[in-house]
Amino acid sequence: KPGPVCYGLGGDKPTCSDANLVLGYLSPDFFAGGRIKLDAEAARAAIDTHIGMRLGLDTIGAAAGMFRVMNVNMGSAIREVSVERGYDPRDFPLVCAGGAGAIHAAMIGRELGIRTVLVPREVSILCAAGMLRTDLRHDLVRSFAVAFTPEDLKREALLAVLADLEAEGDALLSSE
Repeated sequence: KPGPVCYGLGGDKPTCSDANLVLGYLSPDFFAGGRIKLDAEAARAAIDTHIGMRLGLDTIGAAAGMFRVMNVNMGSAIREVSVERGYDPRDFPLVCAGGAGAIHAAMIGRELGIRTVLVPREVSILCAAGMLRTDLRHDLVRSFAVAFTPEDLKREALLAVLADLEAEGDALLSSE
């Protein structure tokens, strides 16, 4: 299975979670309320093998470099979508979301010149909670009038209608 090396599920490339664990931002014994034990040694070994040795860095230096690159990339993505719409990110507070949102928010805020960073109480489930609370909805409908006998209902014709609906839905979501 893919995923962080520290999860012990077969992932072999170091991820954000591995770097956060090595840097001490995640607890190996209290992740997910203690229900998941993280393997810090496996994370260290993966960071050493895939990054540290290649760049001549020790484990902490490599993990810190990963952390910096992650934050710069996330900051760049925020800058891109806000400036693209005519907004200066410095004019707004940064509201973090996601399980590791609070770990990265201050550095991302600094990267963007944002002076206020908000960490909601439900930061780790903010995106899921927002999805459940939203009233956004799109109904895509097409009429498909055919006789309902196996001979008359052409599978290809029905699949073409479904493909058109899917394309319309994709375009609608992409435009948002």
